[in-house]
Amino acid sequence: MVSRYIEPELTNHKILYKGKRYWVFEISKENPFENMEDVCSIIVFDKLCGGIAGYCNYKDDGTIVGDIPYSQQSIDIEGKDGREIAGLVDYWTKWIERTEK
Repeated sequence: MVSRYIEPELTNHKILYKGKRYWVFEISKENPFENMEDVCSIIVFDKLCGGIAGYCNYKDDGTIVGDIPYSQQSIDIEGKDGREIAGLVDYWTKWIERTEK
């Protein structure tokens, strides 16, 4: 059986969370991803769509804050780790899908 999920092409990126659908990983100038390293330091990748589902940064206290692009705006998210961020992206993605029906 062929998987319908598309994994991101990563080299030495630090993986913060690897779920079935969402992966959360760090990016930098040394480990870039889709030219987003000037915008953020953490990517939430949606393997089902094969693209970026959210982009985040660390706060001084280690908390992760970021945005989920949505239409011409974005949804703010905040979590303590990659797993929580992936869960928030999943929640809001499902919310968007329900409200657009």
